[in-house]
This record gives sequence, structure tokens and C-alpha cells, in this order.
Amino acid sequence: MVYFKRLALSLLLAVGFAVFARADMADQVRLDLFFSPGCTECERVKREVFPELESRFEGFYELVSHDMTQSETIPLLVSYQKRCDNNENGRVSLVVDHSVFLSGYETISTGLFDRVNEALVARQNPRWVAPQPPKLEAGETADEVVRQKADGLTFSVVAAGGLLDGFNP
Repeated sequence: MVYFKRLALSLLLAVGFAVFARADMADQVRLDLFFSPGCTECERVKREVFPELESRFEGFYELVSHDMTQSETIPLLVSYQKRCDNNENGRVSLVVDHSVFLSGYETISTGLFDRVNEALVARQNPRWVAPQPPKLEAGETADEVVRQKADGLTFSVVAAGGLLDGFNP
């Protein structure tokens, strides 16, 4: 009887491992990191969050880094912000599976692991469809995107920002 229990447990573990050990590219969770070189908050994410991400989810995610000093990065970031309905401009941002936008160290450090886990669980559903990246406008440049964002600012927002920036306690 003990032999059959061990055999059943071994089979159960083998099947469970086979289901969760699939780590081909299509099944990996896509993480898009938007950073600036020399940014202390960006370095903190890399130093404090990514080692734990690696220890928890090694082989189950693909990390793609986007340097904010490169002009082609800005339209992609803005496209993700539009898709995810997120207008926060943290120093560092991370997008999970083309659909969840995390901005700033605190949000990334407290929310990333749950979002990756949710994305992995979603992949177990037979009806799961791989998320697609946002479509960029053909020929859209960083200058055009910045101009569109600036056009959306109202006078009151700019004035309030100027007042807050000028306040010196």
C-alpha cells in the first residue's frame, strides 16, 4: 500500500512539474522595463527586485529593457500608457505581459510578483491567448508623441505645476 502511495505521489509530482516547467518563449511572461541610465530608482529595481524575481520565476519570464534616452523608446512607452490607462511618469516603469503598467520603485516592488504569478496562472487556461504588444503608429517619432502629450495639457495643469514647482518651504 505504501508503494502505491509513493508511486501515485511521484506521478502527481511529475505531471505537475511537466505542466509548470514549460518555459518556451511563447509561454514566458513578457516584462518590458523602461529605465534611464544613471537613474537611482532604476538601479534600485535592478538591484533589489530583480534578484528575487529571478529566484521565484527563473525561466518563466522574458525581460526586455528599453533605454529612455533612445528616441524610439518614447512612442512605445506612451503606447503602453494609453493601453493600460496609466499616465504616471515614474522614473522607472515596468509593463507585465503588454497589459499591466507598474510605475515607480514602490509599485514595482510591491506588485510585480503578484502580476507575474497571475500571468502564469492565466496561461493554464486552455482559452488563454498570448497578449500582443501595442501597435505603434507608422512613422511616429518621439517629438510627435511628446508634442501630442503636451497639447493635452490644460492651462490650469501647467499653472498648478508651475506654482508647486515654485513653492519653496
